[in-house]
Amino acid sequence: MSMLARPARIPWWAGTALLAVAARLLFLFGADEPLLYSHPYNYFHGALAILEHPHPWRFVWTSDAWHLWLGPWTIAPLYYVFLAGIMAVFGPHLLAVQLVQIGLDALAAVLTGHLGRRVAGPRGGWAGAVYAVNFHAIEQCTTTLTENISNILLLAGIVMLIEEVEHRRGEWRTAGGGLLLGLSSLARSVTTAFVPLAGLWRWQLGRDRAALRRAVVIGAAAAAAVVPWTIRNAIVTGDFIPVETNGVYNLYDDNTFVEGERRVRQEALIRSQPTLAQQRDLALRMAWRGIARQPEAFATKAWRNLLHLIRPDGLQLLLVVEEPMPAWRHAALLVLDDLIVLPAVVLFAVFLVAGRPSPARGLLATWTAYYLLMVVVIFHNEIRYRSTLLPFALAGAAGGWALLARGAGSRGRVRLALGLGVALVALVVAPYIAPAGRALRSLPPLRAMRGAVEKGDPAAAKRYLDDAVRADPVSARPWLRYGRALARQGDAAGALAAYDTARDRKGHVWVPTVVRPTLLAAAGRTGEVLPAVEEANALSWNVDPWLALEVAWRELPPPVADEIRLGAGDYGAARGFSNPFRDHRWTRHRAWLRVRPTVPAASYEITLWMGSPAPSPHEAPVVRVTTPDGQERRFTLSRVVAPFRLRAAPDKEGVVSVRLDAPTWNRRGEPAEQGISVERMTVTAVR
Repeated sequence: MSMLARPARIPWWAGTALLAVAARLLFLFGADEPLLYSHPYNYFHGALAILEHPHPWRFVWTSDAWHLWLGPWTIAPLYYVFLAGIMAVFGPHLLAVQLVQIGLDALAAVLTGHLGRRVAGPRGGWAGAVYAVNFHAIEQCTTTLTENISNILLLAGIVMLIEEVEHRRGEWRTAGGGLLLGLSSLARSVTTAFVPLAGLWRWQLGRDRAALRRAVVIGAAAAAAVVPWTIRNAIVTGDFIPVETNGVYNLYDDNTFVEGERRVRQEALIRSQPTLAQQRDLALRMAWRGIARQPEAFATKAWRNLLHLIRPDGLQLLLVVEEPMPAWRHAALLVLDDLIVLPAVVLFAVFLVAGRPSPARGLLATWTAYYLLMVVVIFHNEIRYRSTLLPFALAGAAGGWALLARGAGSRGRVRLALGLGVALVALVVAPYIAPAGRALRSLPPLRAMRGAVEKGDPAAAKRYLDDAVRADPVSARPWLRYGRALARQGDAAGALAAYDTARDRKGHVWVPTVVRPTLLAAAGRTGEVLPAVEEANALSWNVDPWLALEVAWRELPPPVADEIRLGAGDYGAARGFSNPFRDHRWTRHRAWLRVRPTVPAASYEITLWMGSPAPSPHEAPVVRVTTPDGQERRFTLSRVVAPFRLRAAPDKEGVVSVRLDAPTWNRRGEPAEQGISVERMTVTAVR
């Protein structure tokens, strides 16, 4: 009798890495999001400044212009150089950067699983799998933030230090761990002051000459990475700057506790100082004075920072901010972030308080205490800042779970840790219980309202809307849903009124701003269209043009028109474009346009005014234009915007649409990955 060979079992680390890579590639190509917000652009444009300079290395070594933030303040340099290096090798595009960062974050998932196994045994590897599917980790590695290298350098450094102690291997692991911590400091300076603490941790494990020697090795190896940059700073600025100066500004910004005119005067006084050193000294004095004069404000800030760090971001964006994101993104944040972070807080607390003493637990506790001191007490935090703590928290959570499963540890300590962890989680979740209840109660009448609108029963729709508003009286959501339903049924006037009510409910909700120009035009209120376009365009510049167009595309039906003018009220008609200018927009690598022509026909002639003017480096890009009926045309553009024509049939709903695929380019000071310039599209019925 033959026996089938057992299939080889995939090693845990390979499974973790594959899961991490698959999740990140799915997001990268499925969500297809552009670079968003100011911090990523600061790093991206700084790297392009290096790349575009005729003498890049001399520029890096002799100038600070490429890594400035908010005026004269400098940011840790390594991530700028990392980006510039990748783009120098693979070309000035984001995709290579994103793929490299996905690989690094997959390594972070494996190292997280390794730490979990170190503190919890073989089953602790689940920590790496959980990190692999954490949504914030997934999306962060597709953008340009310094955490993409600072976190992996820190994590790898701590793993190496723990491994040296656990296996008593050569000092090269100690030196490697210290070097990685130093490099992490050059990517994000928060790690810098942790190096002495890591050395102290290593010394106290043995409290002998050998332990002292290894502590010195940690410090020396970290210094080997940082000191050359410090010397460079002394040469360039004539001042002692270990890594950056932005930390000084943050200390001032987070601890002066002044606003309004007084804040303006303080910042003007800082800028008026003749040297950078004097600016930093004055900012530091103002920060310490703010803490000394307002200790209550300082304590309140620290408490709020702690709650903010572990806040359920998915619940916050869904119920409080009412961020206009697609449903899949809301679900991903709730399931793959909130339901990961909140249990991890409790289990990590159990590990820290009741876990068995070990070198790994000692170093994780040291880093956690230090990092919380930095981002909770002294400075501030953003949601992305918890990515620096997440791998260690998940590994520690694996240790806490193992402790509870085995019934090990002091019962008193376990109960204390559980009580503290559960209380903290309850504290941050409590504000969302009532809004969640109201939102859930409003869902049935909102579904009924949409059905009534689709059936053409306005009286029933209004009754259901009133029920939803009574169930959720403080939310803008019922009115946004009502406005969307009316807009899709062609009731522009009713939709405008609903969106206006939504804005009255929550002034920060910006959906009404981007749908207003198209709805005003559809309602015949032409005199109000231009101011509404200007308001929507201003919001696009301040928030993000891609986001604004995406929201309008989801909210609105295709406009009834024979012409689209880009940048002049194109919300609901355009998608995948960049900033609105007076008479054009630039596409991304892929963009869409759509209209419902005023004259029904079986076929239409579509005319697109397109070109590739400066600052695009492409003199004759080839653009592929496709239509829903399967037609595809390729056009070679020039520096001059010119008309290009094709014919296409409308879809079954009478909508004419095109998709534009264009080669992209990047230049400093410009949005990332722009394609071609499009001025307008017209459609003419073919008789």
